[in-house]
Amino acid sequence: MGTEAETLPIEEFVERYRRLAGHIAWTFVRRSHREISPVVLTQEDAEDFASCALLKLVKCPPQFRDQKPYVNLLIVNGIITAWRKRLKQLESETNGKGAEDGEDYFDTIEGRDGVHTSTQTKFDFRTVSNLLPNLPAAERLVIELNFGLGCPPCGVERIGKKLGRSKSWVELRISKGILRIRESLSSQQQSLPV
Repeated sequence: MGTEAETLPIEEFVERYRRLAGHIAWTFVRRSHREISPVVLTQEDAEDFASCALLKLVKCPPQFRDQKPYVNLLIVNGIITAWRKRLKQLESETNGKGAEDGEDYFDTIEGRDGVHTSTQTKFDFRTVSNLLPNLPAAERLVIELNFGLGCPPCGVERIGKKLGRSKSWVELRISKGILRIRESLSSQQQSLPV
């Protein structure tokens, strides 16, 4: 452990690891598409994460600047911290928009039951949730995962990875399930007395 890194000015130290931070951030973003992230990350996110990692490097104590494993750990921790903050930010932006908070995903009609002057059947979250057990198991599971019914919502690729199926298989099950729900809703609406 030489004193070369200890005597380096902070600007040179950060410049030495700038490319490494960018590489690790870009690798994290690329892998997140396939594995871990519930949101789609872009190159701009990688640049933001790398910037956060560089800020962590600025705070690196001088006695550890020559220890590459410690510096790598600082970079990775900075990227993961920035990613978690991004997830919290997205969660707070969508906070209060979930069915668990009483909002209805399926109600897009204004007013109490739609148009104020006429009675219209409102297909709300409970109605659609009650139809889910009527679906085949694969369609029900994929729709619950995709729309976050009883769990956090997942993307098509992530569902496919969890179930060991292809993206097209998952998309097909989602579209078939939605069509079955629409058919059930329309048959219920036609059977209602006017």
